[in-house]
Amino acid sequence: MGISGPGSSCYACSLIRPKATASREAGVIDVNSRMLVHVGTMPMRATPGPAQWVLSSADRFLSVQHYFTILQPLPTLSPCTAYDFQPANPEDPYTVVVALSGGGIHGVILERTLSRLPSKRCWKVGAAKDHLSMKEVAEFNRKWDTTLQLGKHDCRHYTDGLVEFLTGEKGIIQRLKSSASASIF
Repeated sequence: MGISGPGSSCYACSLIRPKATASREAGVIDVNSRMLVHVGTMPMRATPGPAQWVLSSADRFLSVQHYFTILQPLPTLSPCTAYDFQPANPEDPYTVVVALSGGGIHGVILERTLSRLPSKRCWKVGAAKDHLSMKEVAEFNRKWDTTLQLGKHDCRHYTDGLVEFLTGEKGIIQRLKSSASASIF
């Protein structure tokens, strides 16, 4: 979960939600051809009740966004794979309170299959290095520390880290925030 400009939400977009599997397992598809790398964002959201109230209250002072990385294999007829880092139990009100108060919570890296790229809030940020495959992405995810702490080790840091691993470009989220075309941040 990242803290940034206008908006708020706690899960990756509903477009990518149904087929989530923990990515600590081997990569779902082994793609040795080139892959395009995209960054997506969405407002944070929580289930109705205390978690939603806490998140709405926090959003009055901070604009909370969720960031994720999407790999699009070439040729583009293949399904995309989205990776995001979020709380293991994002609907638990206790998780929301601890996370918003700066405490560390257990996080998970999710791997989801997308039939297509999201049409909004998604930016192409480059191409993955030629030698990388989904196996290397799975290894990166296996080594990622899954203690989530807002502002210190959250979805923004994961997205920045994965994009840097894939493309070599550092600080992609800050670059997108600075970009005139990314005015939603």
